[in-house]
Amino acid sequence: MKINTQCLMLWMQMIASGILISSSMATMAGNITQPSYFGLHIHKADTGTAWPKVKFGSWRLWDSNVQWPQLEPEKDQWHFEQLDRYVAMAKLTNVSVLLPLGLSPRWASARNNEPASYGNGSAAEPRNLEDWRNYVRTVAQRYKGRITEYEIWNEPNDKGFFSGSTASLVELTCAAYAILKETDPGIKLVSPGYTGVQNLKLLDEFLAKGGSKCIDVVSYHLYVIPSPPEAMLPVVSHLQEVMRNRGVGNLPLWNGESGWAMANEDGTSDRGRPPSWENLNGHQMAAYVARALVLGRAAGLERFYWYSWDHTFMGLIEPTAKTFKPSASAYGAVIDWLTNREAPACAEAGDIWLCRIKPEADGERLIVWRTKSGQSTFTVPPGRTIASADRADLQAVKVLMPGQIGIDDVPTMIRLAH
Repeated sequence: MKINTQCLMLWMQMIASGILISSSMATMAGNITQPSYFGLHIHKADTGTAWPKVKFGSWRLWDSNVQWPQLEPEKDQWHFEQLDRYVAMAKLTNVSVLLPLGLSPRWASARNNEPASYGNGSAAEPRNLEDWRNYVRTVAQRYKGRITEYEIWNEPNDKGFFSGSTASLVELTCAAYAILKETDPGIKLVSPGYTGVQNLKLLDEFLAKGGSKCIDVVSYHLYVIPSPPEAMLPVVSHLQEVMRNRGVGNLPLWNGESGWAMANEDGTSDRGRPPSWENLNGHQMAAYVARALVLGRAAGLERFYWYSWDHTFMGLIEPTAKTFKPSASAYGAVIDWLTNREAPACAEAGDIWLCRIKPEADGERLIVWRTKSGQSTFTVPPGRTIASADRADLQAVKVLMPGQIGIDDVPTMIRLAH
């Protein structure tokens, strides 16, 4: 029986150390993957998108028409109808809600004629801090016990989203933190979600100027387009270094957004897709989704909010037909693989990745893939047998001979018999 030397090297590393270790990742021994790790953005949950048929656990309400300008379009004129519906949906399905606080209504904006991505004035900080406090307090009191996770703004490195200074962002964060904790000490406040490796310095500045004292979670948006998911790992490592240096290394780290452009097969236009964002085909979709979720968990992320379920050119489902893309099937498969199990520990050798999940009563689980296209083989060492094997894209696993299967860039979960 021919043994793939790369796989064998990884296997021996696993046996020698008891876990698999990669220098670019944190070891996650003893850390159970909660359902809440699997987060989604759903833009039209009450206007045409059926509730996802995957067992996700958390929902980030961005691009869902429930930010400050929609809730209070005129001073003291509140409109909670849509947010009420979302919160009710989440309760029925036992999904936690993360509500980003931010975008200034034009009446409250410090620069109400300033062009911005969500309407003139929306990117500016509020002119009067008391208006911000009243907004935060009104929302927190209304949803006390129903929304327990809030976030400050969105991608403040983008002037179209936030045009204020870091000092003003810290002021808004700390004002919100005080009100939220007064309303319910159990509420968690999530840091502003910057994006791009070049903007780690802005997160560092935010923490250094006092933001570190007013948050319960650090968030970052781990977009690495057009690179593959493995490119997230050095960014996570740098993030963790920034957190340690600023005294918040003990806080949870969440990925507030990630995604890639995914080809539509139902005829929906992908207008708006940046030219540099190449559409992934069905096979690539499944590969990227599964690898991103597995590696994110291995790297120490406690949440991973996919962007998004029903987006017009980044969606996991067909925008018009509402049917599953291969990416949605892969998302559901990884949920089944990881939920309520120890976080995987992963290592690489050449173009082969191997991740190990702590053995359980029914056997040991491995997840394996190539980063290059094309077929390779995975052979278990002598004395071990494969009890079952499942691909993230739900396609049949190619069995070459007993103890040996074909692998490619779509992850395969292998359960080894005792």
